Parts: sequence; structure tokens; C-alpha cells
Amino acid sequence: MSKRIYILLTVALLFFTQMAWAAGPYQGERGPVLYFTVLLVATVGIALAGISYYRNEYTQTQVELRRCRSELLRKDRQLHADERRVQVAQADKLIEQSEIYRKLKRMVDHPSPNDAVKPADWHELSRVVNEAYTDFSSRLRSFCRLSHHEQAVCLLLKAHFSPSEIAALTNHTVQSVSNTRARLYQKVHKTKGGSAKWDDFIENL
Repeated sequence: MSKRIYILLTVALLFFTQMAWAAGPYQGERGPVLYFTVLLVATVGIALAGISYYRNEYTQTQVELRRCRSELLRKDRQLHADERRVQVAQADKLIEQSEIYRKLKRMVDHPSPNDAVKPADWHELSRVVNEAYTDFSSRLRSFCRLSHHEQAVCLLLKAHFSPSEIAALTNHTVQSVSNTRARLYQKVHKTKGGSAKWDDFIENL
């Protein structure tokens, strides 16, 4: 019921009551009783119409509030997603511009029999990754204990090296690297999952 209809109904009921009194049926001994009975009925009718109107208004307001709240949440999630993409792009750029990243890439792209990743290289890669993604290693270790090989695999994953590149840099087979990733997923999540699921976990950590 619209507000205009409610007002018109109220006026009509009051007008009907007044006209009924003016018509004369209530002028006798029982007149006042009948008049007030009609007035009571009119009042109850107006009240019920008012309740119906304001209940409808309340429902519409609640629906609008829920819609607005949902829209605000959607925009907030979108804002956070946009901010996350910007932060990730900046972090990845920082890693890719580092000397250790370029060195490891050269070792993969132009392998040499004398090439080997030294402990100092792993330390520098860890420093760069943790600078780009604040406390990445600490947050990762909060989920489970890692061997040196597992930590190396995770650092290289975070730096966006492919499984075949990781295998070359860690002197393991591609299958071994895949098994390590799947094992880490199971260790952290207590359920079996493929290596790709671990990659997604690292990507979002």
C-alpha cells in the first residue's frame, strides 16, 4: 500500500463517519453508542491500514538495506582484490629486478656443468623474497616445519620459477619436485591434494 492510498483511505473513513452522523441515524437514545461504534470501526480500520502500510514500508526498507549492504561488501572485496593485485605486481617486479633472480634465470636458461646454487644464493633469494612478500618464510614455517629442499622449492615457487626450472636449480627430477609440493599440501592441510593446489597456496600466502 502506498502512502497516498493510506492517506486517502483515512480521509475517506473519517468522511464516511461524519456523513453517517450527519445523516441522522444516531440522533436517538442509542445514537451516541452507534456513532462511537462506527467511529471505533473506522479507527480500527485506519489503524490496520496504517500497520499494513508501515509493515510494507519496513519490509521494503529492510530489502533496500540488505541490497546496499551486499553492494558495499562486493565493492569492499573488489577494492581489496585490486589492492592485492597491485601489491603482488610490485612484489614480483622487485624479485625479478634482483640480481639473484637474474643469476638463477641465467643458470636455467644457459646451464653450465660448473653451475650450482650455493648456500649464499639461497640466503640471498630468501632475503629478496621476504623483502618483497613480508615475512613469507616465517608465515610458511608457522604451518609446518620445512627441510632445506622444501624451503628452496617454496622460495622458487614464490619467485615464479616453473617446476622444471626448480628441478634444475635443486638438482632433482621434475617428478621429485611435484611429489614435494603434493606432500607439503598434505602436511599443511591434512588431506591429499595435487601439487597445483600447493602452488595456489604459495601464490596466496
